[in-house]
Amino acid sequence: MSHNSLSKILKAVTVITALIGLAVCFVVIPFAGKFGYFVDETGRNIFLPWAVFLWIAAVPCFLALILCWKICSEISMDNSFSDGNAVRLKYIAILALADSIYVFIGNLVLLFLHMNYLAEAVLLLVVVFVGIAISLIALTLSRLVSKAADMKKENELTI
Repeated sequence: MSHNSLSKILKAVTVITALIGLAVCFVVIPFAGKFGYFVDETGRNIFLPWAVFLWIAAVPCFLALILCWKICSEISMDNSFSDGNAVRLKYIAILALADSIYVFIGNLVLLFLHMNYLAEAVLLLVVVFVGIAISLIALTLSRLVSKAADMKKENELTI
């Protein structure tokens, strides 16, 4: 598979992921709020805190998708192993970790404010662990891409 076709596939996956994320943020969440999925047993509407919490949690995800697009562009130019890609992967790792911390703290706050149920709390803990796993994977890839970029530079200097 050529670099260009691989890049096109990765960009398509990135766009589809972004579209799904936008649909969740601006269709599924408002739909759920409209039909009362964010009403607790006392009849108190908890839609707005949940919606704001989820929309803020989505921002780092979209920033990571922008960085992913830039990595795909570098791949199409046959520049997969570059210091720029290593830095972008490191930023993706930082974004994933920061988002995981935000979701964990927000989950606790919503739980203590009685705006969260145990099933939702457990589901959000799964999201936190997935975010931490993504962070570790991106950080490892960043290190590997950085080493490969260094090796590439050394080989370019060798005649």
